[in-house]
Amino acid sequence: MPHKTEQTLPGFDDVIDFGFLSPNTLTADSLRHYLDEEIVAAYAAAAATDVDFTGAVQSYGKFEDRGAPGYTVGDGGSSLHLSGNTWKKIALPDGFTITADTVLRFTFEIPPGHEGETHAIGLDTDDWASNGGGLQFQLAGSQSLFRANQDYSYAGGSVTYEIDLGAYAGQTFKYLTFINDDDRNTGAESVFSNISFVSDSSSGGGGNNAPTASAIDAGTVAESGAPVTIDLLGDAGAADADGDPLSVSNVQALDGRGDPVATTLVGRLLTINPGQFADALDAGEQANVTVSYDISDGQGGVTRNSARLIVNGEGSASPGGGDSGGGATTAVDLGFAGPVLSYGVFEDRGAPGYAVEDGGSALRLSGNTWKKIALPDGFTIGPDTVLRFTFEIPPGHEGETHAIGLDSDDWASNGGGLQFQLAGSQSLFRVTETYAYDGGSVTYEIDLGAYAGRSFKYLTFINDDDRNSGAESVYSDISFVSGSATGAGNTAPTASPIDAGRVTESDAPITIDLLAAAGATDADGDPLSVRNVQAADSDGNPVMTKLVGRLLTIDPGQFADTLNAGQQANVTVNYDVIDGKGGVTANTASLVIDGEGGAIGNTYVSGLDTPNGFNIEIEFSGSWSNELKEAFVDASELISDLITGDVQDAFYRGELIDDIRLVASLQAIDGTGGILGRAGPTVVRQPGHLPAEGIMEFDVADANLMLAQNIWQDVIFHEMMHTVGFGTIWQLAGLLTNVGGDLRFTGENATQAYAASFPATAAADPLSGIGVPVETDGGPGTASGHWDEETFGNEIMTGYADSSMFLSDMTIASLQDLGYETAYDDPFFMG
Repeated sequence: MPHKTEQTLPGFDDVIDFGFLSPNTLTADSLRHYLDEEIVAAYAAAAATDVDFTGAVQSYGKFEDRGAPGYTVGDGGSSLHLSGNTWKKIALPDGFTITADTVLRFTFEIPPGHEGETHAIGLDTDDWASNGGGLQFQLAGSQSLFRANQDYSYAGGSVTYEIDLGAYAGQTFKYLTFINDDDRNTGAESVFSNISFVSDSSSGGGGNNAPTASAIDAGTVAESGAPVTIDLLGDAGAADADGDPLSVSNVQALDGRGDPVATTLVGRLLTINPGQFADALDAGEQANVTVSYDISDGQGGVTRNSARLIVNGEGSASPGGGDSGGGATTAVDLGFAGPVLSYGVFEDRGAPGYAVEDGGSALRLSGNTWKKIALPDGFTIGPDTVLRFTFEIPPGHEGETHAIGLDSDDWASNGGGLQFQLAGSQSLFRVTETYAYDGGSVTYEIDLGAYAGRSFKYLTFINDDDRNSGAESVYSDISFVSGSATGAGNTAPTASPIDAGRVTESDAPITIDLLAAAGATDADGDPLSVRNVQAADSDGNPVMTKLVGRLLTIDPGQFADTLNAGQQANVTVNYDVIDGKGGVTANTASLVIDGEGGAIGNTYVSGLDTPNGFNIEIEFSGSWSNELKEAFVDASELISDLITGDVQDAFYRGELIDDIRLVASLQAIDGTGGILGRAGPTVVRQPGHLPAEGIMEFDVADANLMLAQNIWQDVIFHEMMHTVGFGTIWQLAGLLTNVGGDLRFTGENATQAYAASFPATAAADPLSGIGVPVETDGGPGTASGHWDEETFGNEIMTGYADSSMFLSDMTIASLQDLGYETAYDDPFFMG
């Protein structure tokens, strides 16, 4: 086949476009011949991985894990027993990646009477369960996990689950996670055991039956009726005909106009509050709510189903869906002489949890208590409406969240209301503004002008205390007034930029007090709060944070994969400091995070530590992880140590090449197994045939699988050796001969090293003086380009991978025969 010759400049080697005529194609079969049984099974069944708890069981969920220790390992390391409010994780094999047929198999049990708020299993890459970067599968519990990918039904006893992960193929994770959430200290327990990742079994060998289900009619309810709870598994039950546990996912609730309907999903139970339609329906009108969702059996069987609920209107709907009211409210004094109602659907658990004091002017909340009182009919915020009240936490009684707000229904988290957090150790999910509280009795005036035109039915009060820590709140002297918050004498808060210092990417999370320079109150004595908090790096990329009151936490570890040693991330936090009376001051906080050397860029050059040494330039194309790139760095540096001399520069297509340029490409080829990749030179010098350019292409599914099985580094070295010429230019260099069907590499140095490194084998080989035995089996990509497997076994440049490979002097010597100056004569490298 003809070669294309490039025009060259004087002083540089001529080059030939090699056209990838003889690539070394890496297949699953070439890895299968001599691998450990465990690795063979992994490739045959797409990465089977058994999980145990004999290694470190680590904390998970940042601020969530509060068990002490909260777990025990049993059954010889095959089971994990969690108790109390305990969130844990264990490390997965390096580079663990989900394939199209990966299934998570495990057994789960809750001891009778020990169900908690959330029981879940998942996969993640960091400690943040709520940032959307992981997968969470909720198995049971009285509350729904914030970012649950799927909710399963648990009816008690020991249940074996097989969760089909194929929808997440290509995603890589570091940890398997376990959640036993129990903020209320109810004695929750979970037992996870016999955990493994398997492949194909979830398909049931073609015999799996999809779940059967029929549409659910949840009936008719009035807008003033109590919340309706629908069992979405209805007649499908907790398991299907095959005994597979069922779950629901992709739940969507819409009314007849296609508008979303607020719901709460806990396991298989979906709750809808008809009160959310009170402002939208007139008497005689109705809302037709349709809930669409998937029922899946974890083994590939999925059935789409629906549930229907009709909500009847009873009165006059507010114009504009309740956003206009009928004129702004001017002044309203509020007391607690009327009914104090429950708020927050499942949140209000005080019994009774409140007391009305001071002749009806004060409300004291204790325990986990969420309450509301009715506002005057048609209450609407005006442009100068101010909420004035006095707030106090008795010393030593701060809870998780203390907040006041306005709402039109019982759903604090659906975004339809306003929530002003005053204090607490946790941040409310949908907080409108966060204030600072430093103790004592404080009078607040919250300017509501930004919400002018909105109508509300209730004033709400939150005293959240899931941990039963004895939280208390006292609200008193509450009124809505007009104009006073923007009084002429009001002074805007004063604040100066905050320098949070410098940390490294491996340091613990750092907490910044955003009011450090402003204090809890301003010069007028007005309580201050922060809002509109945004954190970004110098490139404008958002930075993950957690805000609790005035305290903002940043985890430097989120930069571990993006910073090299000597690089830094400059994080800027922009936010407003407000006094609730119209005074607003913009402020900033800054933090510098230093890299420690973890990240590898899109280009890497080896051998730079040796003047006039051999350099390999690698250009990464595709979505390479840092862990995958590290193998290229290690392999290229080793080859730059083996090839000690510089090669004449080549000029190719207008660019200077010193000494070889490789393009490393990660792409989808054919999924797990089959073709894993290919590597070899694409441009060679003339004369001499030493490569100037090459490619190394890999299937993304197989690359991550090889990383997980700890053979990725050896594979990359092997393939990179082909790009510098091992096996790929032997024929061009005239170094192959066939003696009666016995193929030999005839390089002088390698032949000598064969006799020295394998004396017994060479002595028994009548052709050892002619050359080194070359592989003749395996077809293109293996035959004629590797040392003979039967003769040299575990040598890294045979055609078949092994779990324990070595590099021989013979391989180094063969590079010398190709024309490289090598370390072959260096006693350090001689065997």
